[in-house]
Parts: sequence; C-alpha cells; structure tokens
Amino acid sequence: MKRKVVNKTISNQSHALITKSELNLGEAYIIDVNISRTPNYKYHFVVGHGIDDLGNLYVYFDDVINASVGIMVHYVRI
Repeated sequence: MKRKVVNKTISNQSHALITKSELNLGEAYIIDVNISRTPNYKYHFVVGHGIDDLGNLYVYFDDVINASVGIMVHYVRI
C-alpha cells in the first residue's frame, strides 16, 4: 500500500475535488482517504469518497471546513 498527500485549500465546503491530474496515480485502487484530525479545522474527518467517470476524486467531510488540508489517499497499483 502507498500513500499520497494532496494539499487542498477548502473554503466553506463539506467536500473537496481532487482532479485526475492532481492524483496522478495511473491505474490504482484507492483503499482509503482521510485527513489528520487537528484543531486547525475543528477535528473534522472524512465520511466518504468517490471517483467520477473522468477519474476525479470527490472527498466528503463530516461538516464544513475552512482551512488548508492535507488529504491522504491510500492506494495500491493495479
């Protein structure tokens, strides 16, 4: 298993979009997506994720976040 961290600035949203080019994983199976729980953005966490037909990754949080967040994507190459 490998991990890639994508830094995103999230402004008053409960989700983030990571484009296929930002992910740059090639053929991979995403096992898990999470963020560090920190007081900088009130200890929020990831409640779900999904990939659209274009290969973009959507990450959903438990509430609205206003901060720069390192989104950790755990994956394996296929």
